[in-house]
Order: sequence, then structure tokens, then C-alpha cells
Amino acid sequence: PHMQRIFRAIWEEVRDDPGIRVAIVTATGEKHFCTGFDVATAGDEDAEAVFNNRPLGEAVHWSPHQNRVWKPVICAVNGLCVGGGLHFVVDADIVVASEKAAFMDTHVNVGMVGALENIGLARRLPLGSALRMTLMGRRYRMPASRAYELGLVDELAADAGAALKTAREMAEHMRENSLQAMALSK
Repeated sequence: PHMQRIFRAIWEEVRDDPGIRVAIVTATGEKHFCTGFDVATAGDEDAEAVFNNRPLGEAVHWSPHQNRVWKPVICAVNGLCVGGGLHFVVDADIVVASEKAAFMDTHVNVGMVGALENIGLARRLPLGSALRMTLMGRRYRMPASRAYELGLVDELAADAGAALKTAREMAEHMRENSLQAMALSK
């Protein structure tokens, strides 16, 4: 719940600040992009606080889509992207990834259903590839090159620095466009 409040505030600022025209989601380093929620630290009260008997789509507020952000969002993936980290990838408008990046979903390994992440994977990947990642859990890591071939990644970069540089160049070009036209196009 604590991190959800932080992300909700960040996305609210992105959504409502007219000075922010494009958002880039990335991480530092080259080892991990996002490894998701630490289930070892969660208790029943955390799950109840997050979901509170609401539909999942109304209870989860990690990504720009879930926070009704209509400005362009570019995701620069620099390393391993796991579980909840997939929210940022599947809900981004454009995904740039380092060739060293990889994607996997470990929800089933910890007795959870990925739900929103998996629905997003099925929108961006062929169904069999999305289900392979979903059902094989930690036994399958999709390399960035394969994710690019299948459409989960829109552009490959040599390394984390090049991925962020490419994302920034794209953002600079988008900043020149009509914010209203881009939002309506999304």
C-alpha cells in the first residue's frame, strides 16, 4: 500500500502538471529494471488494504494507464523485469530495452495470479508467448531480443545507457507535438 500511494502521487503529478509532456520510466544500473512486489513482506492486512473488495482494475495504481495518464510514456528497460514490474512495460506507449534485458513472471511461483500484468502481456504478445511466460514462472525468461521479435519491446539498444538515450531522444521529439493531439491519439 505504501508504494502504491507513492506511485499514485507520481502519476498524478505527471497527469496534472502541464509542464510535463512526456514520461520515461526506467531504473538505475543494468542488473534489474523492477523485480515486483516483495511477497515475503506482505500480510493479509496489506492485501485487504490494496483490494478492499474492489475490482482489481480499480484497486491497483502502479502504471500510467491505471492512473489515467494520457501523456506519452516511454519505458526504458535496463535489466531483469519481473512480475509487478511488467505493469510499467505493458502499459507504456513505447518500450525500449537493453539487449541484456529479460522479462519473466513469477506470480505462479508464489501462489499469486498476475492478472493485470498478464492481460497486458496478452495484448502485446501472441497468446502462446504470454501464456508461456505466465505459466512457466521462474523457469522461463524471455530475452529482450525475443521480446522485440514478438512486439513486447519496440526498440532494442546495446546497453542500459543506450536504451535511456534512445528514450530521451524519442521524448524530445514528442515534446514538440501537440499535447492534446497526442492524448487524443492514445
